[in-house]
Amino acid sequence: MDAKGVINPCCKFINDGVFKMPSLYELDTLNGIHDLDIYKRVRQDIEKSNKPSSCINCWKLEDNNLESKRQKTNKIYLPHDIRYGYVQDMEVALDYTCNMMCRICGPHSSSKWGAAKNVIDVMRSIGADNVNHQRSATEYQKAFRRVMENTDLSYARVIKLQGGETFYSKNLEWFIDKLYNEVKEPNKLHLDIFTNCSIFPNDTILEKILHFKNPIITASIDGVGELADVTRWGVDWKTVSEVCKKWSDVRDKHFNLDLRVNCTVSLLNVNKLQEVLEFFRPLNFKLTLNRLHNPNYLSVNMVPKQTRAKWLLNANDSKYSHTIKDHNAHLLSDIVTENNFKLFLETTKILDQYQNNCFELVNKEIYDLANQMV
Repeated sequence: MDAKGVINPCCKFINDGVFKMPSLYELDTLNGIHDLDIYKRVRQDIEKSNKPSSCINCWKLEDNNLESKRQKTNKIYLPHDIRYGYVQDMEVALDYTCNMMCRICGPHSSSKWGAAKNVIDVMRSIGADNVNHQRSATEYQKAFRRVMENTDLSYARVIKLQGGETFYSKNLEWFIDKLYNEVKEPNKLHLDIFTNCSIFPNDTILEKILHFKNPIITASIDGVGELADVTRWGVDWKTVSEVCKKWSDVRDKHFNLDLRVNCTVSLLNVNKLQEVLEFFRPLNFKLTLNRLHNPNYLSVNMVPKQTRAKWLLNANDSKYSHTIKDHNAHLLSDIVTENNFKLFLETTKILDQYQNNCFELVNKEIYDLANQMV
């Protein structure tokens, strides 16, 4: 379920018009959602190996011998643990209240982005595809609450909570209480809370999170230092880094807490990932390097393969070797996307002016490359 309220089969699913997926505003519950005709059509196409275009993000990876979201998810569920008719794996945006205006994001997932109406209008006029307007935050919050109040999560196994910034959401404590009261086998539930690490929860929320056997805090961090200040504008890196360290301190006292960092790899940071690894290594965060697909003008796959090869990470890294090998394989894949460097430079200029900063100063290599590729 994304911040627009659209209920997709998974987070990689593309709403390209082939399947019209339902939204929060059309339903009263998620119970039985898998029995809707539209969901049956998606399953039938995949079972018949028709490879629906909406799932192209996975097909591209699999065609290049890379593990896809589809394949990873299939490994999670053993046949005896599947409860037909129940929602078991869900990734939801509680709302999109956020204190950051990240360059990989847009008003669909950030209220700070939504407040920059002049920037949105200018970026839309030049073809940026990540700045579509959104319904009001209040409207989304009410719809989410209504639908989830009527949804049975008794057999939930994986719940990922996103935003906006999750710890700012007014729905957070209520939703955690719902899981606490409803899930029949809480020892099997993996509660994964995504955060930009700009804020640390109060004691009440923290205690409720730590009550679960398998709590996960996933830090959405794409860079450190000045690069973070520019690409995730709104809260300074010093504050974010202190919150990350505070989570590490909590985990040292609560060994059931799993700490992860989800780094979205884009044109903004692909050559600076080693710095992220070095920051989180002593804090003992697990690492995921997640490839950005949209907006397309920030995709690493615009860069020629031979240039991408310069940014390979050390595959012999003992702590993050599996993640790094997967990342390097993506860099060396034959996947190439349309050249949108002109749009990258145009949007960079717009955001630099609005945010009173300068991307060129924090990542000159990428800025110069973009000018060469136009």
